[in-house]
Amino acid sequence: MLEIKKVLNAQEWDNFFSSQKYCIYSQSYCWNEALAEIYNLEFMPLGAYENNQLISVFPILLDKVKKEMHSSYLDQIGINNDNWQLFKDYLFNIVNKYKIHSIKINSLKPINFESNLKLTKKDGIYLIIDIKNKNYDEISKNFSKMKKRNVKNYKDKYFINKSNDLDFFYTIYLSTMKRRKARKIFSKRHFEIILNKCKPYLMCEDYLLENEKIKAGFSFNIVFNKILSSYFLISNFIFFKKRISDIIYYHTIKKAIDLKLDIVNLGPSAKGDGAYEMKKGFGAKDYPVYYYVVYFNNYDYSCGIIKNFLIKKLSKLYYKLK
Repeated sequence: MLEIKKVLNAQEWDNFFSSQKYCIYSQSYCWNEALAEIYNLEFMPLGAYENNQLISVFPILLDKVKKEMHSSYLDQIGINNDNWQLFKDYLFNIVNKYKIHSIKINSLKPINFESNLKLTKKDGIYLIIDIKNKNYDEISKNFSKMKKRNVKNYKDKYFINKSNDLDFFYTIYLSTMKRRKARKIFSKRHFEIILNKCKPYLMCEDYLLENEKIKAGFSFNIVFNKILSSYFLISNFIFFKKRISDIIYYHTIKKAIDLKLDIVNLGPSAKGDGAYEMKKGFGAKDYPVYYYVVYFNNYDYSCGIIKNFLIKKLSKLYYKLK
C-alpha cells in the first residue's frame, strides 16, 4: 500500500539518492533546509512509502506569502516524471489547503502533465562532464587547444588551500556580479547559512599565485551522490591574464577525477554566453533540463506566458547586440 508522508530523517532521505543515477546537491535534505531558512520558506520533504520502504521523494519548498510551491528553488533540479505521477494528488491537496497559485517544477526529463493543466515550459542546459571510470588523460584530451595550453603554462604556479574564507569569497563574488551586471545578487547571509547547513558536502578552496599575497580565486563546490557540482567558481579579475579561471576549472575537474567521482556538473549556462563557451572548452556536454510552472488561476497563467515570451525575445536581442 502506497503512503505519502514527510521524511523526517535527513539520512534516510539522502541515502535514497545513493541508488539514483543522477541526483545533485539541490535534492539533498540540507540544501533544501538551507534555502528554507534563507528565504523564509517551509521545507516539506515528501516521501512515498510502500510497505514501509521509501521508494520515491519529492522536495517541496512552500512560500505561504507568495502562494507558490517549488520542487527546488533558484532553477535547481528537483524531480522527474515518475515523481510527479506518484505525488500529484497529494500536491493538489496542498494547493487547495494553502490556496497556492503555482508550482515550479524543474526536471531532467520531460514530464507528462495532464492536458487540462495550465502550464509554461522553458528549456535549459546544464554543462556536464562524465568522468566515471576515466583518468585525467582521457578527460583532458577533450579540452580545447587553448585550455590545454593555459593549463600547461599555469597549473603549477598556483597554491590551492582548503578554505572557509567567506569574506574573501563574498568580496570577489560582489565584484564579479557587478561586472556582469547580474540581476540577482545573493546576500552574505545566503552563503553563511549554506556553509553551516551543508558543511559535510562542501569542498571550498582558495587560490594564491606564487609570490603574490592577494588571493586569486575561490571555488565553492558541493559533492553529493558521487557528483561534484560547481556552485560558484570565482576569479579575481586582476589575475585574468594569469588564467586563474582556467586553473580553477582544471583543478575542479582534476579533483573530481582523483576522488573517483562519476560526474562533474559545471552548472547551468545559456548558449552564447561567456560561461557556456568556457565550460565547453573543458569538454563539457550539453545536458537538457526543463523548467515548468503549473498555474491554478488564469491571471497568473497569462502573466507567466507573457514573461516567458519577453525573456525569450530579450535574450535573442541581447545576444544579437553582443
